[in-house]
Amino acid sequence: ILAGRRINDNMSRYAAKKTVQRLVKNRINLTDCRVAILGVTFKENCPDIRNTKVADMYAALKTFNIQLDVFDPWANKNDSKKFYNIDLISSTLPKNFYDAIVVAVAHNEFKDLGIKNIRKFASKISVIYDLKGIFDRDYIDGSL
Repeated sequence: ILAGRRINDNMSRYAAKKTVQRLVKNRINLTDCRVAILGVTFKENCPDIRNTKVADMYAALKTFNIQLDVFDPWANKNDSKKFYNIDLISSTLPKNFYDAIVVAVAHNEFKDLGIKNIRKFASKISVIYDLKGIFDRDYIDGSL
């Protein structure tokens, strides 16, 4: 049980590390990099942010001075800021803007949007990670 807990607790940092590795592989400068994280709640289609591992991934990516935008239609902006110091963006994501997009929570809104439309938010040379495996692997850069 403890080994499983340790793996689970480190998965968010692993996801951040893999995202950074892919950015470097694509020759994207980390200091000028913009990353969008889709979802911050503990689980899909639920506003509960308690125990979310997305906050750990956010913190790990911040150590690289990456500019992060987090969008979650379910999460409360005030709670996200209060408990994790994460400012949620409330508007739609700009097109052709992000160097990486991490689909971190499998909200129905993200599924309905589809990976092809999510990819429209990314720049030409970008990284798309689907942490929950909700999209066809042929259209994403990584699945964890």
